[in-house]
Amino acid sequence: MWYNSEPVVVSLERDYRSWWTTFPAVTACFIDRVEPEKARYVIESTWNVSQESDAVRFQYYMDFIELVADVSFRENLQNFWKYQADDTVKDLNLLELALAVHPNWTLDVTLSQKEANVIWHPVMTEVGMCLTFNSLYAEFQYMRQDMKWIPQPLLQCHYHSGQCYVRVDSQSTAVRYFVHSPYEISTAISNPTGEVLPGEELVIDYKVAAISPLLLAVAKGDTSTLIQTFKKRANAR
Repeated sequence: MWYNSEPVVVSLERDYRSWWTTFPAVTACFIDRVEPEKARYVIESTWNVSQESDAVRFQYYMDFIELVADVSFRENLQNFWKYQADDTVKDLNLLELALAVHPNWTLDVTLSQKEANVIWHPVMTEVGMCLTFNSLYAEFQYMRQDMKWIPQPLLQCHYHSGQCYVRVDSQSTAVRYFVHSPYEISTAISNPTGEVLPGEELVIDYKVAAISPLLLAVAKGDTSTLIQTFKKRANAR
């Protein structure tokens, strides 16, 4: 949350011309996280129920799948109560279920660093299944139990970089993005960017600035620091 409200890092290092700064992480959560055709297949193969054979029971399981895919620490955990006594859903692997019905939509990423590659990792967050990149701790949210986690180097920007940006194209689906520190995970209290609609882009323009003590004193109106600075410079002459 603090990363969105006050995304400023203060450092006392003086050799700022050699700085390499780590780019933020991006977590993308689809607004619609259930592919209807995939959900239909799961219901028919898992519970042997089709929409034609039992429409009421089919919708019952469809609601369960949507609840699992959109599970949120803040919003809908209490809705699982209606399934707590149902033995037909008791032994299911819910992570695999969320993965099985998730859409295959791709999010195209354009980086200022042409040689870098982005790999979206499926993760289970406090607001349901999402995709993330450039997050150091995504390993602990990783959902692909059948695939080994492969660490990726964090994206970095040099102080002298003319441009440092990431552009994400939502293409055919609405997405809610969370921009956060690469050393944190997105949480239920993180502030999202809001919904980015199909065909729109999320653009993150990252800049590094160095402020000298004198300019900082001017900005703060700190007259005592200004006077001391001028005295030191006068004595040095």
